[in-house]
Amino acid sequence: MIHGVLIVTEQEEPILIRFYDEVDNIKQIVKQLMLYIKLRGKRVTNFIYNDFGVPYCHAVYKKFEGKYVIIISDDNESELLCLKVIDSIATSIIKIVESFDDTKLIMNIQTMHLILDNILCGGIIINYDTNRIINEFKRDTMELENKKITRFF
Repeated sequence: MIHGVLIVTEQEEPILIRFYDEVDNIKQIVKQLMLYIKLRGKRVTNFIYNDFGVPYCHAVYKKFEGKYVIIISDDNESELLCLKVIDSIATSIIKIVESFDDTKLIMNIQTMHLILDNILCGGIIINYDTNRIINEFKRDTMELENKKITRFF
């Protein structure tokens, strides 16, 4: 099961944080994960098994355009599947938002949460096909636009 998804800049500034469990010390978790990532060499895996504040979990990360997409999962989730999900998240965001720039990501935070909703449901992976994610996102946004109620004051 996926316990959390984070997008963090190289300067340790979180852009998106979503946990599927109750977590008390989010700032400490981000700081610890970024410390482990920065201390790693270039020839090591993208898997962190050290203690970073979430018990019985490990982290899988990948860098995209100066930002780290990090998934926190338990031992029941495959690390390779987590990498696939990370690729799906980043690719979907880049295709929908048309950038992975800090400002664009922050301006489109609701879009990123909708993309995550099409990939994960309560921490369970439901989809990682990028084309399907994009099509479902477009369908969801069209439904939201059609449901808007116009109020007259």
